[in-house]
Amino acid sequence: MGEMEVEKMEPRRHILIDAVVNILYFLGYILFFHGVGMLGNFLLTGTPWDPWTYPWHVFLDYFGEDKYYLWVYGSVGVTTIHYWISAAGYMFIDLTGKPAFLAKYKIQPEKNAPLSMKKLMKVVKHVLVNQIVLGIPAGMASWYIYSSRNDLDIRVLPSLYTTLRDVFVCIICHDVWFYYGHRLLHHRLLYKHIHKIHHEW
Repeated sequence: MGEMEVEKMEPRRHILIDAVVNILYFLGYILFFHGVGMLGNFLLTGTPWDPWTYPWHVFLDYFGEDKYYLWVYGSVGVTTIHYWISAAGYMFIDLTGKPAFLAKYKIQPEKNAPLSMKKLMKVVKHVLVNQIVLGIPAGMASWYIYSSRNDLDIRVLPSLYTTLRDVFVCIICHDVWFYYGHRLLHHRLLYKHIHKIHHEW
């Protein structure tokens, strides 16, 4: 890096401040959609309270109340669909370079630019295998831990407070797990065999 580039760099915020900001964004996302649900419920029923119970009951009436099925296949289905909806926008930017006002924020602009369809299909297949071939057995394995600690009525949804609290705890656990897991994947015995493909992107 040249001297000019070093001078232009802004001082980075403390990592804990970044962590707090990221947690607030995530919890804000939940509050935003809860607010949308309350508004929709108010417009449809005249009351904003308890916007999710009715759609949840409709969902259970259609798909059934088998907790194991919902835990394993429902979790994989919801996370996979959410992942690909989120990823679609980034793929569009990688393929087209547009909109330019977002494309300029790509962290490694020199990598995979322009992105070839062959390389994109390779990573799409790889991610789908990870999500389905690894996700379903992971759901099956974790079901026994979940079911041994949880005997709640599937038709009763948690309160907003409980949801925010549980998501907060999950974020903290995920960050610790991700940090140490990522460091482990950079170990010389594992990196080449497992994690190297990640750094192609």
